[in-house]
Amino acid sequence: MGNKISQEEKEWRARSDAQTLIDAEMIKKDSARSRLAAGQVKKIAVETQKRAQAVNNVAQKVTKPQNTKSARRK
Repeated sequence: MGNKISQEEKEWRARSDAQTLIDAEMIKKDSARSRLAAGQVKKIAVETQKRAQAVNNVAQKVTKPQNTKSARRK
């Protein structure tokens, strides 16, 4: 299965991206709204860091050799 995107999907994405850019411009022009958004960005950053740490913890456990009965006997 290829990663080809249909023309309809491309148009939908372009329209969605255009709306995102318009929304961002409106937020930038509203200082109160921009400050509130910046505060949320900081919260998202903290949450993302916590999740990344959890992912790293799991990855470390998965990549460490397991203690098996045969390994303990040696």
